[in-house]
Amino acid sequence: MPTISLRKPLTLVVTLEGLSASALPAYGCSWSETPMLDQLTAGGLVYDRFSAVSDLPNAVAANWIANAPRLTDGKKSLLLTDVPTVADAAMETFSQTVVVDPATQSASQPAMDMDESCCWKLFAQWLATIDDHTQLAWLHSDWLCRLWDAPIDEERDQTQEAPPEEDEIQLDDPLPGTEAAEHEVTVPTFRLPQTAAAPRYQITAQDDPDQLFAWMNRYARQIEVLDQVIQQTSEVLNHRRIRWLIAGSSGYSLGENGWVGHRIGPLRSSDIRLPLMLSSGGPMRCGTLVDSNQLPKILQKLHAKQPVLTPQQWAEQDDELSPVVETQSDRAEKAATTASWFYVKESSPDTPEVERLFLKPDDLCDVNDVSRLQPDVVDQLS
Repeated sequence: MPTISLRKPLTLVVTLEGLSASALPAYGCSWSETPMLDQLTAGGLVYDRFSAVSDLPNAVAANWIANAPRLTDGKKSLLLTDVPTVADAAMETFSQTVVVDPATQSASQPAMDMDESCCWKLFAQWLATIDDHTQLAWLHSDWLCRLWDAPIDEERDQTQEAPPEEDEIQLDDPLPGTEAAEHEVTVPTFRLPQTAAAPRYQITAQDDPDQLFAWMNRYARQIEVLDQVIQQTSEVLNHRRIRWLIAGSSGYSLGENGWVGHRIGPLRSSDIRLPLMLSSGGPMRCGTLVDSNQLPKILQKLHAKQPVLTPQQWAEQDDELSPVVETQSDRAEKAATTASWFYVKESSPDTPEVERLFLKPDDLCDVNDVSRLQPDVVDQLS
């Protein structure tokens, strides 16, 4: 006979603005370490093609929270957020809403210890609001877009001079048959500024070659702290039967479109390709295109004890131009994602209208614009 757990079920939902799929090992990242998330997703469900229907600030999260499952029979749901506009959308959905004043989240430099970071404090406050009657606990934050205050890893935050090979001629040594060099030639070590402010800059040819990777590593530090906090939360709540759902409500540019920052530069796939990971329902990966509006329906299936993704749904194949996920944005006149294409029509007062087309999922970072070679696809998506 199957065993019956006496632990009360608890669904924990974490949604974050600026959560980049490219920085998560579950999506193929090799430069960050998230053992807890890896453990959760190893037996869970990962969505590879989860696409945002809006690029406007917190719009996706507000839609999710407004349509979250409404619990009955005395079951309690709560939301903790540092985004007041998102809290407004939760008034008729959640039993309890806690709003953290974002003005209290400020730091000029990264924290010395993990428990001093914004992420840790948010989760600690969230944990304090969960009781035995809570069935659904949701945390939404945009701290990743504002405050990178995770403790710094000194080795990953700077570039070191490579040690010379034994047989290599040193730059400050005279060449054979010449006089000694008058000045010693050295290669400066690059180091990121000691700031907790999230970066917003365009990559240029004058940048240090290692600058981008250093920023990527600092972003990875934020994700690694998140991973550790999720592990701590699981340990504190181990008397409950926990299901995790972790998602990004917007992406983050880490050099993919020539920029580093949140909602900066031209609209690209890194902004609207969202990570979505569940600790149950697997092990399985969903490779079909799914629009972000489906997240509340996924939660409803979880609470109804229905399969989130059936084998038949997993085996289905998208058509080249269907389905279409259109993305509302103030950075593009039109943006549409299909199983095989990402189309964006750009325009601004300073530049003429431009239509771009990128092959998906092969061209993951939107490197090769093939609009000139596929005019029929451009016409259909426009």
